[in-house]
Amino acid sequence: GGASRTGPRLSVPALGDVPNGRGSDAGTSAHRTLSHGHTSMTRGGGKRGGGGAITKEEWYKADVFSFAMLACNLFLQRYNLYEDVPGPPSQILDRIIGEELRPAIQTDGVQLNDIKRNFLQIMFFCWRQDAAMRPEVSVVLKSVQDLHRQNKGLENMALMLNRYSNRLEEMVQEKTLEVIEEKLRVEALLHNILPPSIAQRLQNDPFIADDHPQCTVFFSDIKGFTSMSHNASPADVVRMLNNLFTEMDSLAYQCGLEKIKTIGDAYMAVCGVPTFVSDHADRVANFALSVVQLRIDGVKGEPVVMRCGMHSGAVIAGVVGTRKFAYDLWGDTVNTASRMESNGVPGRVCCSAATYKL
Repeated sequence: GGASRTGPRLSVPALGDVPNGRGSDAGTSAHRTLSHGHTSMTRGGGKRGGGGAITKEEWYKADVFSFAMLACNLFLQRYNLYEDVPGPPSQILDRIIGEELRPAIQTDGVQLNDIKRNFLQIMFFCWRQDAAMRPEVSVVLKSVQDLHRQNKGLENMALMLNRYSNRLEEMVQEKTLEVIEEKLRVEALLHNILPPSIAQRLQNDPFIADDHPQCTVFFSDIKGFTSMSHNASPADVVRMLNNLFTEMDSLAYQCGLEKIKTIGDAYMAVCGVPTFVSDHADRVANFALSVVQLRIDGVKGEPVVMRCGMHSGAVIAGVVGTRKFAYDLWGDTVNTASRMESNGVPGRVCCSAATYKL
């Protein structure tokens, strides 16, 4: 077997049954070239296909393959198993995977005792191109222990491989839990920045642009904010805004509004976007009335007086930017709602005719 292969060859007599009981083809395996690699050699016939995740069983078979390479290091007493093979490492690796290129082990005319002959046989079965035909880790361990109990280095290596294989499933579970926890943290952060439905879509499509024919937009600001904060300390201004916006966030959640953003002392929210609700005008009206009734102390102790405006109509909504991205609204409805707020009366809610009719 292997007469069409290129590269170094070896010749070892057939040695009875395969260690894992699948039947003997040691003579054929002995004429094959032997390879180096780990995850690339997890399936028979060369490279993995499909790009899927490597299974636990495939990892075990790859570890058995790696054990064979380490055993070959010990047998040949050299570190570089391919020092006689010409070409760059990438080309050699391609030949290892595609052509079953193997380390050169010359045994013609060399007297081998039974231990060494059977040790070679174990190596051949462990680095088979067809991963399914490689022996199990427990079989390798038993075979090595039976063959060469005096070689503590090799036996210890087999024991370490067996312990690792027993621990691998637990390690995979731990890593899987870590990935799940990290994914939940990322999703929680996204949901704190974007509406949940938009955050979910953004994971599959980086471009979000929607037309909403009917919704109600809300704007508010603080009466006299500029003069109020002129001589105030930064801590006092931030503390006041944080108290105010925290209360407004809570009210928005209760009324079913989607907070869009804050700019300075201005607060923008919408209802009916990204998910349409028929009573969007009523919800915004209830929210606005609750906002003007808030009792928040200003930076100098005087109560904060809010000015609110609302308007209903069509908007365009989408996510813009790649860093510090934001979900935003555009259109005449947004501009009109802003004007309703800026031209409104402090302590009152300025409502457009379009919203009033709803």
